[in-house]
Amino acid sequence: MNIDVRAVDVSRKPGELLVVWGFLRDRVLDEASSLADQLSDGAISAALAVSDFRGKLGEKLVVHPCNGVPAKRLLLVGLGHPEAFNLEAMREGAAIAAREARRLRATDFVMTIPSQESAAGGCSNLAEAQTIGTRLALYRYEKNTLNPSDEDEMQVERVTLESNAGRLDEVLGGVEAARAIAEAACFVRTWINHPSNVATADAMELAARAMAERTGMTCTILDQAALREQAMGLLLAVGQGAKDAPRMILLEHAPENRTDPKAGPVVLVGKGVLFDTGGYTLKPRDSMIPMNTDMAGAAVVLGVMEAISRLKLPVHVMALAPIVENLIGPYAYKPSEVFFAKNGKSVEIRSTDAEGRLVLADALCYADGLGPSVVIDVATLTGSKNVALGPRTNALFASNDDLAESLLQMGERSGEPLWRMPLDPAYDRQLKSQVADLVNTGGRLAGAITAARFLSQFVGDWPWAHIDIAGSARYAEGPEYTPRSYLSKGGTDIPMRTLVEFIREVSRGGQGG
Repeated sequence: MNIDVRAVDVSRKPGELLVVWGFLRDRVLDEASSLADQLSDGAISAALAVSDFRGKLGEKLVVHPCNGVPAKRLLLVGLGHPEAFNLEAMREGAAIAAREARRLRATDFVMTIPSQESAAGGCSNLAEAQTIGTRLALYRYEKNTLNPSDEDEMQVERVTLESNAGRLDEVLGGVEAARAIAEAACFVRTWINHPSNVATADAMELAARAMAERTGMTCTILDQAALREQAMGLLLAVGQGAKDAPRMILLEHAPENRTDPKAGPVVLVGKGVLFDTGGYTLKPRDSMIPMNTDMAGAAVVLGVMEAISRLKLPVHVMALAPIVENLIGPYAYKPSEVFFAKNGKSVEIRSTDAEGRLVLADALCYADGLGPSVVIDVATLTGSKNVALGPRTNALFASNDDLAESLLQMGERSGEPLWRMPLDPAYDRQLKSQVADLVNTGGRLAGAITAARFLSQFVGDWPWAHIDIAGSARYAEGPEYTPRSYLSKGGTDIPMRTLVEFIREVSRGGQGG
């Protein structure tokens, strides 16, 4: 799908659909909508007079204008109260417009830029949010089928953002940034949606290598022999029952024009459990079915690397994606066994279904050797997080207040809210073992917190944050899911855009921790 930018031109050849905006305040039209109303001899006002449209966020009204408007149809979309308008409202409004355009079978459509740019931090930010909402709303996973339906074949081919000539450069800058971010988000969604026999360890390795070649990043793969040399016993234990050998993908974005040449890298760690049966602590059938998404953390950090490389951000960033499958078999690890982490700590296995923290623990130890300025890990880690916060809000644990505050702000900006959780050492009592330094699970009570406390045992002397995205890696219908039109059923890209925003802030000299 192509996304273009052009100046407003009322004399152009009529297109299929023109999207304009209204606000919830006596059905106020924005500047472009008012102009379209004038050019159509009041067609919008006439339609409003006989409709229930009030301008609430997400409301829509199709208008068939008279001569004067260069479009066969007008789509008026509500953006809510002007005082409450923000980037998330813009993403949602644009997504609703894009979905309606597809429903109307418009292969191309034009959107105006709302006139409330000051409330959204400027025209460039508004155009970026608008483009991201549009592109993500039109995302579709290409099904594994030989017989696509007519609906699957229907695609919006072109979207054009219209702006005043004096703002074109700002709009274009926002659109170009959005292209990089949205395409990376689609990459994340696709990998999360892949069946586990498609998203194999070999396939993910090839995708990482291709990304590095395409973007100029460096890609290194630590194979099973290298993991043994690194003494990453926990990662190896989880993967020892699988046919495909475990490995760790390392991607490095190391631009020469760094904002702070002396700063260590921002290190991102993503859990990459390609399928999780629970091991011998076997999951129930219904709980096991969606476990192809247990590699969402790895997909997210790879997507971040794609985005920041395309954005050419002047920040040194490294991504670590430990890749493994947690299966059962004659060589699979078992409850009551003890294994050693890279930092020498021993861990008693109480549950083979608490494997994600084992994988992350060795990766965090490896990160320590990179001299990081900050480390952030992302994982579908605990069901307890989903019980506590549900799928909309993700759990943030942080060792540093500045880092926590920055991530909270970037999550809010991105429409991917975070909630800071306690990281109190008092919970360590639940991790005591009679035969090792630690047990790998503290039980059901405070499960998300004890998982974070487990990870903290493998963190060095640097700012660290852990984001538990359990429940948020997939989007579905149901009262527990907040309706967001730029998400589609299946895999999400959460919290990729939050992490991209965080690194953009670091590139501007902001506080990273």
